[in-house]
Amino acid sequence: MDVASVARLAADLLGVPSIKALAGSQVSRALLPHGRVEAHEYGRQQHSSASAGGVLMGLSGSRAVPDSVVAPLGAVVNGLVDDEGRVRSHDGDTESGDSTWAQSQILLGLLMRPHLVARQDKLNALAGRMLSLRGVDGGWPLRAGDVPALAFTFYPVLALVRALELGIRVDGAQEALCVTGRFVEDGLRSGRFGLEEQVMAHLALERMLAVGCRTTSQDLVRHRTQMVEACWCAGTGLQIHDQPVTVSRQPVWHTIIWRPLLYLCLRRWVSPLSALGVFLGGELVDSFDREIAAWRGPAASVNLGVGSSWASALALRATMEFARDLCAAGMSATEFRARHRQLSAESYVYDVAISFAGADRPVAERIAHRLKAAGLRVFYDRDQQHILLGEDLAELLHNTYFADSRFAVTVISKAFLASKWAGNWEFKAVLARMQKQHGGYALPYVMEDVPVPGLSPTLGYVAAANFTAEEFADLVVRKFRGQLRSA
Repeated sequence: MDVASVARLAADLLGVPSIKALAGSQVSRALLPHGRVEAHEYGRQQHSSASAGGVLMGLSGSRAVPDSVVAPLGAVVNGLVDDEGRVRSHDGDTESGDSTWAQSQILLGLLMRPHLVARQDKLNALAGRMLSLRGVDGGWPLRAGDVPALAFTFYPVLALVRALELGIRVDGAQEALCVTGRFVEDGLRSGRFGLEEQVMAHLALERMLAVGCRTTSQDLVRHRTQMVEACWCAGTGLQIHDQPVTVSRQPVWHTIIWRPLLYLCLRRWVSPLSALGVFLGGELVDSFDREIAAWRGPAASVNLGVGSSWASALALRATMEFARDLCAAGMSATEFRARHRQLSAESYVYDVAISFAGADRPVAERIAHRLKAAGLRVFYDRDQQHILLGEDLAELLHNTYFADSRFAVTVISKAFLASKWAGNWEFKAVLARMQKQHGGYALPYVMEDVPVPGLSPTLGYVAAANFTAEEFADLVVRKFRGQLRSA
């Protein structure tokens, strides 16, 4: 994909002239005298090696940011690691340099652009030191002697996978990841991880799978699907939150899983058109403060009036990936904002409700799958069994097709006309809505040329003889997108 086009879209989303210039300002504000990097809030003048790794990780991972911008920061981060792989401590915490949090983020940041690594032997020493702190169960603690946690295991996994993908030899990396895979899977199956940690855990497992350190498990695939569905609920919105991760050891040390950054994990499984993609991407973009040209980061920092070093760099990377996903979907910034307004203000529960006879389920399922993959909210009965269970179906289905859906797809066939539900209760609601709305609601997919009582013979339809179920679904998406453009 054209990097320049993605960068222009990202700049449009943020309302800035240039992504390169924004990244440059982040580097200049993050760099401190004497080879140090801003710990958290710009202007605090306090060094943190973990933040240094986070800033490098964010900016190096954004392809629109050239080496000329990243190189000065890369040189400083290289200097934070000594010959034995020890990392420079936080200005206010003399023990923090030997934390896996700092080690893994620096390692991953350097590996984003390995040609900027000054000395391979120091990188190997850093990786070896990080591996030595891994617990016997496969998880990483913050420091030796602490309890392993997913938050501190996440970045070591990403760093080691990145090394393997680049062909960089790190002794013990493959074996460590195989054991860590079991630690992550056990945490998911036992329910030990919160929803935010589950998001990170599934990305870690997917990345390990890419280098052959685990196999696909159907129960975990189902768990991932359920997790994605749980991240957003109609009526209550986003169900993932900022999550503090605290280690109660003097000096008390903590980090925060910041919700907008979870888009970097979830983007693999959601469309930018979906409610989850729109609201999470919208929060990522809207939390950018144009006055200070930075992100303030988690809620704890909102009132400080300054930007956050690590949050701004990682949010810039996340925004670039969001823009990339919008480009892949053919969406402009204007269309995205229209979709965001639409979801924020409208009363519709579904973008599309599908009505069909049981005999036509295979076709309806193909349409539903395609629409959901495009990010539309779809009423398809098998996905809503938990909603249908125990309810008065005549009333619930009437409300679904009459009031709760923007469009209704009707799969027309002889079986449809004979169906007790599709051709009776559901279609009555569709006809009532059409009388109220006067067009632009029912989208027929005609399997068989049969007369349908109440349906105007002049209504535009698509014939199955001319378009596959997937091609029809693509037309529905185009019609939906057309409304966004005119909004």
